[in-house]
Amino acid sequence: MGHFGPKPIRLSWSLIVFPALILNYVGQAAIVIAAAPTEGNIFYRLCPQPLLTPMIVLATIATVIASQSIITGAYSMTRQAMQLGWLPRMKITQTSEEGYGQIYVGVVNWLLMIVTLGLTIGFGKSDHLAAAYGIAVSATMLMTSVLLFIAMREVWNWPVWAAGVAAGLFVIIDGAFLAANLAKVIEGGWVPLLLASLVYGVMWIWHRGAVEVQRSVEAELTPLSSLLEKLRAGEVARVPGTAVFFTPRQGSDAAGPGFSRASEQGAA
Repeated sequence: MGHFGPKPIRLSWSLIVFPALILNYVGQAAIVIAAAPTEGNIFYRLCPQPLLTPMIVLATIATVIASQSIITGAYSMTRQAMQLGWLPRMKITQTSEEGYGQIYVGVVNWLLMIVTLGLTIGFGKSDHLAAAYGIAVSATMLMTSVLLFIAMREVWNWPVWAAGVAAGLFVIIDGAFLAANLAKVIEGGWVPLLLASLVYGVMWIWHRGAVEVQRSVEAELTPLSSLLEKLRAGEVARVPGTAVFFTPRQGSDAAGPGFSRASEQGAA
């Protein structure tokens, strides 16, 4: 989204990706129905033997592109979580003067590298990742369907019944996929569940801490009228010039906007 915008993504999905996925899954289903051998990776049985090597090269290139999309998405999600108060501040490097979404987050990049190497060493081969992959993908699909319902209600202002019917169809299908994959938790499906729990735990702890800090700041709120009285009485140290204090909080009371004591001490 940050690199290309929504329109190219919609066109490429509708005209290239979705038809290719249909052909891929229908082709694999045809092999299974025909009772052909399915051992190994059935995906590579879709092409003739002479085209196997080019297919592997193409699949490798597609994997690299997909991994870049995941990395970029992780950067964007991290920045949004920081803006919403769910993650601590991290250094974000803007890699483009024109594209707002083209960023680099060093901490996230290194964490992704460590986790990827750990999974590669721990599982040994891609076939062992099937259980973990199934849990991760099906759970993501289910959460996306729930978010679709929220978007229909709060962004598009759909009626509850219409949003429930549209999103409910996806929830039923995605829920069935997730339920089927839960049998593979012991075989490796616990890995994405553990990683997700750790990430959410960090986010929840940080958010709760930020909320408590905000409550502490608001408890020391100084009304504007009291601040003006202290200024007139010379109780606040002042220096020449003008100072501006930025804060994400907006507050007001009967006397007007509120100021924290930290701002009061630096008022000019």
